[in-house]
Amino acid sequence: MDVRMVSLIAGLGSGLFLCQSAFGQAGSVVINELLAAPASDVNGDGFAHSTQDEFIEIVNTTTGSLDISSWTISDLAGVRHVFPSGTVLGSQTAVIVFGGGSIVAPIPGLLQTASSGTLSLNNSSEQVYLKDVIGTVMDTIAYTSSISDVSWARWPDFTGSIVLHNTISLQPYSPGYGNQHGEALPVQLTRFSAIVTHDHQVQLSWMTASETNNYGFDVERRHAEAMNPALTEWKTIAFIQGAGTTTSPKEYSLTDEKLAPGRYAYRIRQLDKNGSFVYTDATEVEVGLAPKGFTLSQNYPNPFNPTTTIEFTLQEDGHVLLRIYDLSGRQVVTLLDEERKAGYFQQVTFDASRYSSGTYFYRLEANGKVLIRKMIQMK
Repeated sequence: MDVRMVSLIAGLGSGLFLCQSAFGQAGSVVINELLAAPASDVNGDGFAHSTQDEFIEIVNTTTGSLDISSWTISDLAGVRHVFPSGTVLGSQTAVIVFGGGSIVAPIPGLLQTASSGTLSLNNSSEQVYLKDVIGTVMDTIAYTSSISDVSWARWPDFTGSIVLHNTISLQPYSPGYGNQHGEALPVQLTRFSAIVTHDHQVQLSWMTASETNNYGFDVERRHAEAMNPALTEWKTIAFIQGAGTTTSPKEYSLTDEKLAPGRYAYRIRQLDKNGSFVYTDATEVEVGLAPKGFTLSQNYPNPFNPTTTIEFTLQEDGHVLLRIYDLSGRQVVTLLDEERKAGYFQQVTFDASRYSSGTYFYRLEANGKVLIRKMIQMK
């Protein structure tokens, strides 16, 4: 993948997705690469430094996002780095921790510097540990010697043994990239949220920290609790053009409008220019929540021309009939004749463009109860 999904963060109040907890399983996050003896300016700050250009690359190998806040990198001498609050890794994405300095090189991934001020990697031999928030060892790397400006790397990526980088690639190191071919690790998406606003709308927003060959994003939706199985299938509702290749943060948004009441799930499919793609985890929201009660609101606008909205709520799930009558009592049209769920604000639009000006009545019937209101069309 070419666009990096480092963080998939969602709020709690609006039913947004919450990433996995800080307690991991061994092998879910790995130390993928380590440079102990740098001799060049790896971090791009203009200075080659023997400790500041040291780095350790950590990769989330799971299929979902993972919060590694307060996890640590340590050696036998002590803790070298504590991951700050909000450090969330998306699937197959990397965080690169440098020994120090200013990181200005165009390196894909989430970039941090050692919280202790140094990684202090020993050039001759070292045992490095990655531990979760309760101190469980998630991964460890041991090496016995180092070659100047050549990293130790897993081959194959994520699962293989530790080997010198120059034995699998012409490059001496590759922070943020695959160890052999130098392909960028997946997209760095630093935020993805879904918030219910008003009038049955959902505001989707996401941000990328960097992109490489990003073609764009398919936004997909499904009804999470529809009675009709066809509605529970994922549907593409929009395509948003990506920024291609950039190291600058980019923000994206989409408003999903005119939704019927219910529970909806959203996800994003990020597409590379080479045709490959990756999905975010889904996030769910409730649209049109309302207290349970049998109510029929005044239509709005009123008077109207030629369309108006009728809103109602139900005391319990059941079959609903909503019909329009003229002043003489003649039935004009049936707007609803179907099952509806209680606990939501139900909205129906009446288009009276085919009918003359005048007074009309709308009648709601459900579970043996009836409510009637009057409305006026003025052309």
